[in-house]
Amino acid sequence: MNKKISFNLKNTTPIQQGLVVLCAIVLISIVCVAIQKRDVMYWNFIIIPFFLFTVYNPIIGAFQKKLLPYMGISALVFIGLAATVYFLGNLVSNFSYGEVRELHIIAPTILIFYFMFNFLCFVFRSALHYLNRI
Repeated sequence: MNKKISFNLKNTTPIQQGLVVLCAIVLISIVCVAIQKRDVMYWNFIIIPFFLFTVYNPIIGAFQKKLLPYMGISALVFIGLAATVYFLGNLVSNFSYGEVRELHIIAPTILIFYFMFNFLCFVFRSALHYLNRI
């Protein structure tokens, strides 16, 4: 009865990925509250796991069998994580989102990067599919 658990990153769902990133965001927020400096830099600490999701989620999506459901769920998880970053960032830092000018540049950049990277992974997947048919 000694089953070996094999973790396959390719088979993780967007919800599982989002939960891992959510745990990282909450853990970082708790550490930031415990330190009690409440600086603007905490926004950056909270955004790092969110940016990690924007990078690895499309890469894993390029290897999925059912791409459209994966991308739809991924977009919903992305929106949920963005809302979490917004609320926890406002909670942890003394500076709100509206007061930090750099966040007004970083947030749209991450949004554009996420959807462009998804598109590029879709093109990569289509090219691989086409080459396999040849």
